[in-house]
Amino acid sequence: MDSYNIRSTSVPEGRLKFSDAIDAIETLDEPAQLLLARVAAVSDSKTKTHTAHPGEEVDTLVNAGMVIKSPGKSKRTVILRISEAFSGRNVHYYLHRKFDSMELYDPDKDEFISVPLLETDLPDDLATMELIKRGYYRR
Repeated sequence: MDSYNIRSTSVPEGRLKFSDAIDAIETLDEPAQLLLARVAAVSDSKTKTHTAHPGEEVDTLVNAGMVIKSPGKSKRTVILRISEAFSGRNVHYYLHRKFDSMELYDPDKDEFISVPLLETDLPDDLATMELIKRGYYRR
């Protein structure tokens, strides 16, 4: 897997272009992307942070410059927030749609079934365009 460190690229003041951010994210393994999805999901919340256990995924995201780590209330936790170089909302939309499912009622089976979001009708926005560009989604 290629390594991508946003600190070693010429990043303009402020945020990366969304496509460049997704290029960086796609170099990560799935566990690191899933953790980044959780961090990005709270980027618009009041706290803007996610509590996690230290580990390889945390180190991967910190070393890539995608998250900022602060000590947690105990030695077993760290506080993570998304780097200012990334749009937390758009990163969340992209990773949420890539990995998550929704529960739908199937009247033929008279039960709820889990349907990957990639198999549903997604909105026309930057996140969906990036999923299409990378072959994860088709219209």
